[in-house]
Amino acid sequence: MRLPVTVSRAVRFAVLAVVVAGLTVTPAAASQGQAVVAGESNTETSGTLMANTSTDAGDNECQASNGSGLTGCGNVGLIGSGTITGVSGTGPVYGVVGQTFTADGTGVRGHSDAGTGIGVQGDSNGVGSGVYGLANANGVGVFGDTVNGTGVIARSTNGNALDVRGKAVFSRSGVVTVAAGAVSRKITLAGVTAASMILATAQQDGAVFVRSAVPASGSFTIRLTGKAPAAGLKVAYFVLN
Repeated sequence: MRLPVTVSRAVRFAVLAVVVAGLTVTPAAASQGQAVVAGESNTETSGTLMANTSTDAGDNECQASNGSGLTGCGNVGLIGSGTITGVSGTGPVYGVVGQTFTADGTGVRGHSDAGTGIGVQGDSNGVGSGVYGLANANGVGVFGDTVNGTGVIARSTNGNALDVRGKAVFSRSGVVTVAAGAVSRKITLAGVTAASMILATAQQDGAVFVRSAVPASGSFTIRLTGKAPAAGLKVAYFVLN
């Protein structure tokens, strides 16, 4: 004859409490070789690579390196979105590093759709540079480009708005020769208006020199005090606006 098994109410509650506790234990943080645990500290000895296999990314763009905290791979490697800052990087040497492997690629690109927004902003609280551009070969350190706006604005409240360390080249300047026996020469230059300011001076000494440089729409005329000498008279000009 089979005897019924009886379990006290206290014992049954004790067993149930153990089971519930086991189901609600916070999982341990992931370490090397384990899955990433959200909301926990994750330790590793190699970089973590998250790759979007549906994209066609090159090998150079899909390599997790030792020492890197997180590597994102895909048409867009990493997207950061925030109410104030999308992506923030800090470091003893570089806060954020952007790199490209294509000949015409861009290491770092800043974009703003706001009417008065700023694409890229650099700040410095010391004596360093807010923005620094370096070209190691024959490239351009900093390039400002626009169709109708201003390429580069230099402004300083008390210091120097512009400090040029070396030669300066201006596309609206040059040297022309007034032919022998001529008393003037007209130079065609796009963008010149009647309000333009033009500086012109002879590049050789003699009895004849520049009398005036008169601007007009799309051109200006250099007039001499007399006829140019037999070899002609070289005149340098500089259009300010």
